[in-house]
Amino acid sequence: MALLSPVTNRPRPLRAVVAAVALALVSLVLSACGGDAPATPRTTTVTVTPTPTGTGTPSTSTTPATQPPKTYAQAMQHFSAGKVDAAVKAAFTSPTGNIFCSISPSGGVPPGCEVRDGRITPPAGTCDTSGGSPKDVGRIEWSGDSPKPVCNGDTMIQPGVPVLQYGAIATVQGSPFQCLSENVGMTCINTTGKKGFFLAKGTYTLF
Repeated sequence: MALLSPVTNRPRPLRAVVAAVALALVSLVLSACGGDAPATPRTTTVTVTPTPTGTGTPSTSTTPATQPPKTYAQAMQHFSAGKVDAAVKAAFTSPTGNIFCSISPSGGVPPGCEVRDGRITPPAGTCDTSGGSPKDVGRIEWSGDSPKPVCNGDTMIQPGVPVLQYGAIATVQGSPFQCLSENVGMTCINTTGKKGFFLAKGTYTLF
């Protein structure tokens, strides 16, 4: 009769148990990730662009073009934004040279302004054409305190006078006449009579 080896039921060492558990956990993780190596976490960067308040369209600011004055009060509003040019005296031109003005209360040149180019066709009856005079207005003169259109055949323009820059005001001591140069034309007033006119190429307004 063969002798049977005795069966031993010894407990497994603790290290072996820990190693077996760790191996089982690693296998479980790898199986869950679907690969043999640990998966690298994915990162997503989100860029947020601030949206301006309102409609979301960038706003643009525009400065409305200056409108010629039609009344003495409107003319004074224009003058309030101007600055007196002390270097400009009784006679001057606009920056383009198309408008010549004189604000001298006396002298050989009448106070007023004249256009070189852009004479204006006035309302019927303004020009006396019976003697062959021009049918259009080329100058505005002061007649007392009031401005009047002149259908001139002559000229008051003088060479070599200073330039009245845009935004500048011309004044003369002792004269009630003042002029403001703007890119839309020339505005002149009589501070005594509270009247004035606007003159530009192709247009004029009396007020």
